[in-house]
Amino acid sequence: MAMDHFQFKQFTIAQDRCAMKVGTDALLLGAWVNVHDREHALDIGTGTGILSLMMAQRNSNLNVEAIEIEANAAEQAKGNAANSNWSDRISVDHIDLNDFEAEPTFDLIVSNPPYFAKGTVSPNEARSKARQETSLDLNSLFQKAADLSNESALFSLIYPFDQRAALIKAALGKGWFIKRTTEVLDSPEKTPVRILAEFTKEIVIPTPASLIIIRNSDNSYHEDYVALTKEFLTIF
Repeated sequence: MAMDHFQFKQFTIAQDRCAMKVGTDALLLGAWVNVHDREHALDIGTGTGILSLMMAQRNSNLNVEAIEIEANAAEQAKGNAANSNWSDRISVDHIDLNDFEAEPTFDLIVSNPPYFAKGTVSPNEARSKARQETSLDLNSLFQKAADLSNESALFSLIYPFDQRAALIKAALGKGWFIKRTTEVLDSPEKTPVRILAEFTKEIVIPTPASLIIIRNSDNSYHEDYVALTKEFLTIF
């Protein structure tokens, strides 16, 4: 989805030209993910740290471990966390998920994962790693999430809507079941472009999918998007 220039109410995101930029996907996921009663979260592929900061803001009892494979982005995330009001509850590591090991104590895992699996490899290696399945595929992502989390964990992510079947198939193959979904539309006239999905290790009947529209036909922000993100953005 197209990038916006976001200004946040309770924290600042510093970015240099080498680091991954803040996008609408991360903002949507950070505002949508269920952090209620969660204590120990893992943010996979944190970029410059927006998801970790948003979750820490929303739950004062939540401790967040964030990992990022791209060195410049990881350094930016460390600085952003250190300069926030929640520096004591956010840690950032520059590491590949495939190399990350921890006790299975996480009760919340979030990810804005790579997804352009069939796309052309970007000439920028950092962006290629972040946005194509060159170092992490869906099966590996769900397996690692299962290995690192406890039995009551939730796993939430955002993914292209047209790849939702592959997403759900990979999840089921690793013991994750759909609990809640929201379909994201750029405008009322468009078809969904993203799906926000929450998985659990428990077999559940998923709630009916909801919708969120980013902008109205006149390009103003839709009331649903405003309601979801107004806690964070200075423009609302």
